[in-house]
Amino acid sequence: MKRTNSRARKGGRGDLGAVARAFASVSEGGLETRTSATGQSLVAPARGGGGEVARAVAFRQKPAMTEPAPQTPPVLVLASASPRRAELLRSAGIACTRAPVDADETWLPGEPPPVYVERVARAKADLALQPDVVVLAADTTVWLEGQVEPLAKAADRAEAAAMLTRLAGRSHFTTTAVAIADLRGPEVRWHPFAVTTTVWFRPLTPAQIDRYLDTEEWRDKAGAYGIQGAAAGLVRKIEGSYTNVVGLPLAEVVELLESLGVA
Repeated sequence: MKRTNSRARKGGRGDLGAVARAFASVSEGGLETRTSATGQSLVAPARGGGGEVARAVAFRQKPAMTEPAPQTPPVLVLASASPRRAELLRSAGIACTRAPVDADETWLPGEPPPVYVERVARAKADLALQPDVVVLAADTTVWLEGQVEPLAKAADRAEAAAMLTRLAGRSHFTTTAVAIADLRGPEVRWHPFAVTTTVWFRPLTPAQIDRYLDTEEWRDKAGAYGIQGAAAGLVRKIEGSYTNVVGLPLAEVVELLESLGVA
């Protein structure tokens, strides 16, 4: 019995020794993953790792492929083609779907500028209404105290130069009206508001105005300038919301969207 047990113990030590040598070979030669014909992943010694290592390979079942969960579209719909408004929302971490609309932006004679942009913002939102979403629309205009007609988007370079000449060396107002429509219930719930910022331009010579016009930034902008671009060098100071002058009073918009559970 003692001799039999001795062999068993010796045999056991021999088996363990073989495994140890195999793992030593694996350690020296390294492992690599190969794919078998049945689609399994095979953990095997790197090529050139030694013969004994081939007896120490391990198999593991290839994990099943899972389809990614479909993404839910954002609840917020931005009824605007303005990249500036979309970028402002993104900067605040608010996802949205853009739905540009073609609303009539004609100013009505005698219409005060704040009333004008409120009407246009509501018209834009009306064109983007759809079930189970929140629609956000906005419109911005520039106007001078004592002058009823707003400074809308310049039709050409000459009109842009005339607008900037009127703005130079004095203050003016930038008003953005926002219309938010919540369609997640049985009826549309409207949340309109407007924000006005006072902007002061430094005095400008015709040559300085021409240099700004050469940037082409005046196109498609109320008052023929964009404060976020080269026109920042024309502005001496502002009183109120900076993002409102860009095109969307962001703090006020985020606060309202948070109250609606959107942001």
